[in-house]
Amino acid sequence: MTDDSGITPNTEENTPVMQRRLGEFGESEAAATVMLLAAFKALKQDSRYKRLSEEQADTCTDMLTRDLYGKYRAGEMDSWEPPVDELLDMMTEFH
Repeated sequence: MTDDSGITPNTEENTPVMQRRLGEFGESEAAATVMLLAAFKALKQDSRYKRLSEEQADTCTDMLTRDLYGKYRAGEMDSWEPPVDELLDMMTEFH
């Protein structure tokens, strides 16, 4: 996945890291994949995203994945609202 900013966060489903992370969702892997890709798309469409370094972009995608996994573990994955605004606020606070 590449966007206009030139940053390529580790959001591709076929990377070894994402495959391992998605595998942790067990039988909910397909649903988690769809949810995360939608969250990554929302993240990348926000104008603040373009100001992030590659490391910050990777951190955002990692935090989104961890947040969804926490909801999955709590049995609340269906009610997940990706914290895109909170993450971008946190990442751009000092810029």
